[in-house]
Amino acid sequence: MKNRGEMTLNQQLGRYSLMLGIAGMVCTFFVFPRGIYYGFVLGSSAVTCAILAKRERKIRFSTSGLVMGILSIIVNTMVFFSFCSFFESIRDPETGPQITKLMLRLMEQYGMTPEQFTGTFSF
Repeated sequence: MKNRGEMTLNQQLGRYSLMLGIAGMVCTFFVFPRGIYYGFVLGSSAVTCAILAKRERKIRFSTSGLVMGILSIIVNTMVFFSFCSFFESIRDPETGPQITKLMLRLMEQYGMTPEQFTGTFSF
């Protein structure tokens, strides 16, 4: 007979999937630039754990973990392609100087200097 506080393996997998989905979303926005890759891995792991947890019966944590995992993968994909598009437009001979002027104007407006950002975008 199981105690009231004990969780089954499916319940644990459901909670893990929810935690992994949330961690994938957090990594997307706060751990730049490698967080995009971590978000893919964590989101995929969340989906896998949710599917394993739902095999026997539906558990609400696994459903929300599945949703968060799928959202993490979708948001990571959107962020990845938007950064690819941004870096491609910077390399373009026509739009690159315009984007640079815009960024310099924004930095002047907020009292920043380009020297503050030297070396911060190294991959």
